[in-house]
Amino acid sequence: MLRRLLILLSFGVNLVFIIVAFTPLANRLGETLYVKPRLINTDLIVVLGGGAYENGVLTRASMERLLHGLMLYRSGYSSRIAFVGGTIKSRSRKVVYTLTGARLPDAIDVVESEIMANISDTLGISPSVFFVEKGSTNTYTNLEAIKQYMEENRLSSCLIVTSPTHILRAMKVSQKLGLQCFPAPVDNYIPYITSPEDRISLMVEVLWELVALRVYRIYGYI
Repeated sequence: MLRRLLILLSFGVNLVFIIVAFTPLANRLGETLYVKPRLINTDLIVVLGGGAYENGVLTRASMERLLHGLMLYRSGYSSRIAFVGGTIKSRSRKVVYTLTGARLPDAIDVVESEIMANISDTLGISPSVFFVEKGSTNTYTNLEAIKQYMEENRLSSCLIVTSPTHILRAMKVSQKLGLQCFPAPVDNYIPYITSPEDRISLMVEVLWELVALRVYRIYGYI
């Protein structure tokens, strides 16, 4: 009986792997998370951090967001730019901090917002136009900090820069917080992910977002 169950389980796992890796299922699910950009002039460009390594190197997601935000700034969509967030490397710890609402600076392993600001400074953009937020660790606290900054500086609108699979959650949070923000996601790469390994990575990304949306809804963040 046990052997039969193990065989069925193995067959099921392999089937799911094949479907995810060799069909556009992950792409189709990913597209449900995408919000088309609405690029207009605003008071602030908000670049949400997407992670960094402990040696000070940004992850691919963070680098994509940074470059897109800087291009929007250079194109004149705003005269100010905010870099937001720190990284908790362990996903399980990040979930705990999200669910408990903890705000403990020592939980942050590396501050990607500061790395983004340093890169921007090196590229010749004046630090006088930056706001660097170092203490938030998830999308909700990221945008809570942005709300406080905007209120303190009498700013009324912003563009939110993040990844294509993350933009839906970011926009829902901004709406919940009463922010007048518009989507400015990185160019949509979801339809172009076709290799088996990349589709598996995309599926992990998509499932993380779908679970996060559910959790945020339960906790009243969206």
